[in-house]
Amino acid sequence: MTKTCGYCGSEIEKINDKQYYCEFCTMTLSESSVKENGERVDLKVMQYEMSVSDLNKTTPELMVLSTIELLHLLTLARSERSKAYGLMNTFWKAQEVSEDEEYKKFESEAGKEYQLATKKVFVIENIVGKRLGYIPQRINKYFLAKYMNNIENCNTNPMVINKERRRKVAAK
Repeated sequence: MTKTCGYCGSEIEKINDKQYYCEFCTMTLSESSVKENGERVDLKVMQYEMSVSDLNKTTPELMVLSTIELLHLLTLARSERSKAYGLMNTFWKAQEVSEDEEYKKFESEAGKEYQLATKKVFVIENIVGKRLGYIPQRINKYFLAKYMNNIENCNTNPMVINKERRRKVAAK
């Protein structure tokens, strides 16, 4: 079995126990990018469940997540932003009715949370937008199911270049 690059299908050189080099791609490959006989890199992401705690990740940490993980995280981030806005709005209405200064402080704090949540949404939207070429307006179950279906049904044919033409066999 020939070790090949999972990106271009070229034969690769072994550098050491864990690294290979692809001359065509001009890059060092980790074991996960090394395939055999022209196989493609794995595209499927098995675990993509995200939690609200994942919203605390930094932008560089978010940038290494898969697109499906980011799509799930974007739905969570938008939901959290909506909750923060609702809370801020509730305190604003309460302050107007009662004229209690405490509500103004609460509204201000909720406003800060809303700003942070909105910035996180912007970050995730921009990463997703850069990958997909657009920012999805609405991410629902249908959108995610269609996206996952596209991943599962992607072209998994090996990257093999036929160097000889096939000869037609004359019928007898």
